Amino acid sequence: MLQDGIYFNLNEDEYHKDLALGSTNLKMLLGNPEDYWYDKFKEARAETPALTYGRQIHKCILEGVEKFSETYASYEGGLNTKAGKEAFELAKATGKTPIKLDEFNKILSVNTQIKQDPSIDKIFKKGIAEISVIWTDEKTGIRFKARFDYLRKNSIIDLKTLSNPNNKPMHIAVKDAIAGFKLYSLCRTLY
Repeated sequence: MLQDGIYFNLNEDEYHKDLALGSTNLKMLLGNPEDYWYDKFKEARAETPALTYGRQIHKCILEGVEKFSETYASYEGGLNTKAGKEAFELAKATGKTPIKLDEFNKILSVNTQIKQDPSIDKIFKKGIAEISVIWTDEKTGIRFKARFDYLRKNSIIDLKTLSNPNNKPMHIAVKDAIAGFKLYSLCRTLY
């Protein structure tokens, strides 16, 4: 169990292992308490493609291309082919996590698009990435936690990705995603 405090460079796995309540836990408690209690005591978090992609995007955008490239290596080919398996194993042998080449390039492309838009790029300047905070509520004694994607002097940035399978104009897709995420105000309350 982590002590109450502010943590810089706390490993993501260590953050998630701590049993303090975070925004995801609160959403689960409100939306489906049975899932919360079941998941709380499992050894490992369920990994999904969305979580993996989000972690990769965070690494590249929040920590930089160099840190991303130190953590991940690309490979070509499917794992159902000899060449693909060999490429995967070669990427893995570098001590990095293998990512399919097209996914690797997509993440780099997203990073480039952000860097080329001054109004977005400036959001990720003059701050610190991945700050974890653990605290105990004085009235209830309940332990809480939050992990700020990017903390600036006057703001907290919460980096999100979204899928847009219906190819809506982006401003509408974002609006719909936020509207569909009814418990988003919980994040605001914790942050």
